Amino acid sequence: MRSFLSIDSLFYKTSAKVVQLLILNFLFLLGCVPLVTIGASLSATFSACMKMIESDDLRVTTNYFKAFRQSFKQATVVWIGSLFVLGILWIDILYLVQKKALLSWPMIGIGIVGFLLLVILQYSFALIARYQNSLGKVLPLAFQLFFAHPFLGILLLTVWFVPVVLSILSPILLVFSMYLACFISFSFEFFLQSYVLLSVLKKFE
Repeated sequence: MRSFLSIDSLFYKTSAKVVQLLILNFLFLLGCVPLVTIGASLSATFSACMKMIESDDLRVTTNYFKAFRQSFKQATVVWIGSLFVLGILWIDILYLVQKKALLSWPMIGIGIVGFLLLVILQYSFALIARYQNSLGKVLPLAFQLFFAHPFLGILLLTVWFVPVVLSILSPILLVFSMYLACFISFSFEFFLQSYVLLSVLKKFE
């Protein structure tokens, strides 16, 4: 029993990470309350998760706020820019829906652009979290990562979209998903994405 509860046991280490993910989930949601700071919160959460994975650094509160401050300007520029592009795409979608052109080539093109944008955004926030580079270097590297590992982009988006799709299919799953989102689902998804991204990013280092 003593070995089971010791600080070196798998149970203790796993429990400690779960607790930190609960805290990180709260910090992420708190950072997203002002919509303009969502980008910085995304980047800071990536940073805290990567440190947790690489060095078992469980100081998520310290790491989160440090990364939030460091990445605020770059992440905010990327976030606001992406909102502008997504807004244009949404207006185009509404126009095509009004014209009853859901299966048209323009709609397919919008879908492709939207998919590419979401993948590039994930890469960009992760890169901002990990490296001290200008946006002039971050964005080209994000595109490079996408074209070098296209299926990775699909996998990363799947981590986000599977829970969303499941919650749409069932009211019970919707309530359950909302409950998890309040406590741990966001930070856990960031943790999974960070684990996958680190395996790729280390090849570029």
